[in-house]
Amino acid sequence: MSTHATYRRIRTMDDIFLPVALAPSSATRSSAKRYGQVFSVIVVMILMAFSFGVTNGVGGMTLSYFRDVDFSKSNVFQAGFLGFRVQAEGDGYTFDGPEDEDGGFHTSFVIPESGSLPMQYEISVEKTGGSDVFCNALHASATSTSFMYDGPLLALATTTFSNGPFDFNVTISDTDALSDGDTCLIDVVYTGWSSDTPVPFGYTDTKRTPLTFTYSNPSTPSAPVELASSSAPEVTDAPPADPTSSSTPDTVVEPSMLSPHPSTVASTTPPADPPAPDATPADPSGAPPAGQ
Repeated sequence: MSTHATYRRIRTMDDIFLPVALAPSSATRSSAKRYGQVFSVIVVMILMAFSFGVTNGVGGMTLSYFRDVDFSKSNVFQAGFLGFRVQAEGDGYTFDGPEDEDGGFHTSFVIPESGSLPMQYEISVEKTGGSDVFCNALHASATSTSFMYDGPLLALATTTFSNGPFDFNVTISDTDALSDGDTCLIDVVYTGWSSDTPVPFGYTDTKRTPLTFTYSNPSTPSAPVELASSSAPEVTDAPPADPTSSSTPDTVVEPSMLSPHPSTVASTTPPADPPAPDATPADPSGAPPAGQ
């Protein structure tokens, strides 16, 4: 039990106060017990608040941890490179009539550029010109193991990881509606993606190879052609020459060009320039000219 002390003069004439121990009363003991309980509750609440603050990172406390720092220097970030080129043989085919069943053969390779990422390829066909009827009548069949396809040429679309060869044969499925001279212009489109990226995301590269197909069937001309007449013009008798006319005749017969042979034909060469004034024409008979 705690005791309380007070200071009193033991004697009236004392100049100093001496401590005197006082025994607590029952009221004092009850009050102290009550205050002690209240103090305990306050302490418990403070400890709980302190624990909550530390757990949630608040409460005004500074926390420290052990740590170490290191540096990675001379780092280089570089984008990957993706590129390729196409090597194709042939630029088209001409179908010689409905009997041409072999069709046109096309082959190509894709060649990755040096330093390129590994790629996957999509091969498709786009129409760029020509007859819709003729283009829709073309049929493509893959003839290599690089990709599998058998269907309309304009619907060709396939994905592969191979670099080729990409071989396919083009034939005509129906020639009834075709005309001589029909053409179909297409582009074989090669699109490359990184092999570890889903299509069509990431880096891409695209190349095109143009092809031209022509249908030739002279028995069915595309349009009638009017042929010019090759017969000789009709010859009519020329009217007799007018003796009084001063015009120069088309045919000139000179004495020196006469021939004793009856088969000789008169010359149609235009007359030569007239002689100079001081020149004297020669007389075949040898007689002097008149006036001399």
